[in-house]
Amino acid sequence: MNCLTKLCSNSLSLVSAFHRVCVQAVRNKSMTKLVPPPRPRHGYCIRLHKGLLPRLPDEKRRLPMPEYRPSDAWAPKRALFGQNDYIDILGNENIHPVSLQYHIPFYARGMRGNEFRMLLHKRKMLQSTDFALRRPKKWQDLNKRIRYIRRWMNQKTQTGMTSQY
Repeated sequence: MNCLTKLCSNSLSLVSAFHRVCVQAVRNKSMTKLVPPPRPRHGYCIRLHKGLLPRLPDEKRRLPMPEYRPSDAWAPKRALFGQNDYIDILGNENIHPVSLQYHIPFYARGMRGNEFRMLLHKRKMLQSTDFALRRPKKWQDLNKRIRYIRRWMNQKTQTGMTSQY
C-alpha cells in the first residue's frame, strides 16, 4: 500500500495530504506575494458639477438659473456671413475672390500648392521687405524648413523624364 491509499481512509488527512502534494515551487521571489494592482486615481475627488447646476459639495443652497437671452440672428457678424462667397459669379469682372481674402496673409492670398511651394512663395514675397532684419529667427526657420523639404524631395521623390534621355 502506498501512502496515498493509507490517507484515503481518513478524509481530513486526505485534505492535508493534497495540500502538501499540490503546492508548487515558485520560480521568482516576486511571485510569492501577489499584490493587487493599485486603484486608478485613488483619492481623487471629482470637483465638477453633477446635475443641471454647479454646486459645491458642502453647499445646500441652489444657485439661481441664468436668465435666457436669445442670440441676435441679425447681428452684423451673423447677417453678413458668407456674403462674398459667390462674388465671382454674381458680381462684375472688377472684383476677384482673391482680393476679398483680407483675413489671409498677403503672401498666401490666392496661392495653391503644397507646403514647399507655399514656403518658396512666402520667401519670395518677404525677401523685398525687412522681415529678415526684424525677425531673424523666423527667417532662419523659414529657410531651414525649405532646405529640409528640398532635401527630402530630392531623396524620396522621383522626377519626370528629361529631354536628355
